[in-house]
Amino acid sequence: MKKLLIVFLFASVSVFGQGSAKSIENYRHAVMAEGLGSGFVYSIQYEYLWLKKSEKWDFSTGTGFRFYADNYNRVFILTPRASVLYGRKKWQGEAGITLVEGLRQYQDSKYNSWYNENNLSLIPLFSVRYNHNRLLLRLTAYPLIKWNNQSGYNHFNFTHYIPYMFNRSGDLRNKPFIVWPGFSVGYRFGKGK
Repeated sequence: MKKLLIVFLFASVSVFGQGSAKSIENYRHAVMAEGLGSGFVYSIQYEYLWLKKSEKWDFSTGTGFRFYADNYNRVFILTPRASVLYGRKKWQGEAGITLVEGLRQYQDSKYNSWYNENNLSLIPLFSVRYNHNRLLLRLTAYPLIKWNNQSGYNHFNFTHYIPYMFNRSGDLRNKPFIVWPGFSVGYRFGKGK
């Protein structure tokens, strides 16, 4: 997994400055659908670009959400984020932080009672973005760290948000750190000036 992250980061650094002269300045808004990623299965996201006069550096803010329900769980995840982007051409690099706020309601089948669990965590993100006219493609890596404080009340346990189909063997429950991937397809709109 470490080798994969190193290759991913190296590839992202090597492609930031490449691309055609086509600029993204005409489209400040974007709507994206992300598979896996900050919603752990999927999320719908909105992004706004705060364009700077610099030819290479920009700032982006956005948010995403995901809802999931089955017989024993109801999960709602909200993911506001802020990122720094490098490059104005087809290829861009991105580094940022996502605040993952998860609300999980789960049922105790023995007592037929519902319980609430809140998780809140800051998660870094590193991505490579490809822009072509209004199309936006993004490949992202999210380093996830499981943690608990001493009281046990404030914690982040990403395994509660990853569906069973990705964790059938239960191996993720024993891992304190994983790199979770994300792939986004988006549509850009709005005027830059």
